[in-house]
Amino acid sequence: GLLAQKMDFGNSLCHSPFDIFNSNWIVLWGRNALWTNLHLYNLIVKAKKKGKKVLVIDVYKSPTFKMADMGVVINPSSDSYLAYGAIKFILDNGAEDKEFINNCTIGFEKVKEVAKNLSYEDIEKETGVSKEVIQNIGKIYTQKPVSTFIGYGVQRYTNGVNSIRSIDYLVAIS
Repeated sequence: GLLAQKMDFGNSLCHSPFDIFNSNWIVLWGRNALWTNLHLYNLIVKAKKKGKKVLVIDVYKSPTFKMADMGVVINPSSDSYLAYGAIKFILDNGAEDKEFINNCTIGFEKVKEVAKNLSYEDIEKETGVSKEVIQNIGKIYTQKPVSTFIGYGVQRYTNGVNSIRSIDYLVAIS
């Protein structure tokens, strides 16, 4: 995970957790904050009271799902497919942040090509998630700003680096 972040951003620093109060959505991707990140969980509870929405994505329905406005259970090690599914939706609808992509990214065309070549049927099969849910995740990421917190589980399998990177691509594109 740290390697992926360094490859994508040059370091593995993140913004302050207090920045969630400036977000429209808070995404906990593979992160059971109630058990593993209690200080962040408490901030999210406060943010929800201020009208912020929470999306929880994990391989099981963790206790953190209780706070979710939308909870999505995916098949283990299918995070890249889900991220690319959301990217596909964003690109298909012309909702990508063109200014950010043009001024702050490298390699967008390769990511676009991968997303274009994936079918929703393949993404549904790999993730165990319906096309409608995949598209809803894409819609959430276009309701910026969105804060995304990735858990350690996402990176702890064979393609973990690529999974983290695909989520990074989703964040950058939106």
